[in-house]
Amino acid sequence: MKITLLTGTAGDIQGWGNMETTHALSSTLRQAGKEVDILFVNHYAELFDYLDTQDFDLIWSSLYHISDNENSIDIPFNDQWVQDYLDQRQIPYVGSPASSLKTMLNKHDTYTTLKKHNIPVPEQYYIESLDTLTLPELSDKFIVKPCYGSNSTGIDELSIVDTPEALKEKVEPILTKFSQPVIVEEYLPMDEYTVLVLGNGEDCQLQSVINKVDSACYQQYPIITSDLKAEHGITFHKPTNSIKKMAENLAYQTATALGCLDHVRIDMRMDREGQLKVIDVNGIPGMSPVMGSRSLAIQMLYNPQYDKSENHSRLTNRTVDSAMDRYITGRAAIAS
Repeated sequence: MKITLLTGTAGDIQGWGNMETTHALSSTLRQAGKEVDILFVNHYAELFDYLDTQDFDLIWSSLYHISDNENSIDIPFNDQWVQDYLDQRQIPYVGSPASSLKTMLNKHDTYTTLKKHNIPVPEQYYIESLDTLTLPELSDKFIVKPCYGSNSTGIDELSIVDTPEALKEKVEPILTKFSQPVIVEEYLPMDEYTVLVLGNGEDCQLQSVINKVDSACYQQYPIITSDLKAEHGITFHKPTNSIKKMAENLAYQTATALGCLDHVRIDMRMDREGQLKVIDVNGIPGMSPVMGSRSLAIQMLYNPQYDKSENHSRLTNRTVDSAMDRYITGRAAIAS
């Protein structure tokens, strides 16, 4: 089997990680007996030339779309993405289709889709521009987030607001700095959980953890930020059996509703009444064995009999093998 790892300038900000991560994935796959190409592209013409002239069995892309922006996902929702072009050419690839990825990257679309499927989500308001800025009435604490993207970009403790003044002060900079809509979302004060969803159909593996933020890393609100991830200020723990079952059932329903494939991570928080609600879905999870990957941390927590290298190998190969098996069997979704 020949796997092509597709990446580019934006491969780190968009997908599984930097070139060090890409080479680690390549080495891991080769050790498992797979042939591997690494394709680094800056333009779609380079991708199309490769697809037209080279032999391969499966594409695994770290890119939603090809971009030279290494600092922001810079999402062109109305354009075709890498996965759209692969579907048009009927080329097998790892991961969810572009339609699902676009929903996952847009927090408001995720909210709308999950709500239609009666999946618990926090109350949410969508603010599109300063020209039509109408702030919601606040009856409790809310968290202000950029609508698009991942990696907790634009979120810190000051994102938690409970007054109209604080809300406006946080909303305006996001609208101007990030040039995108803002989500004002019910703040859920209890623990945050993450579920690793790996594989498809009856072979789907679900593993849940509680994300614990080091008390030295926050003043009042233990929320996960991009800086916190970089500083390794989070530890992962297995939840109680009852919460584990609740979280994994919710993740399974979420993955089904969004059409997720092969490998995703789903974040949720608990409200004061003990109800878990979905807050984010990561369609191309990080895969770095060095910088820290939440998927790898979960894999290691549930498989302590293996060292980090073996757990990374199992996570990597399970992701690829799930995609290949999906094409062989015609299985179309996580919960088919």
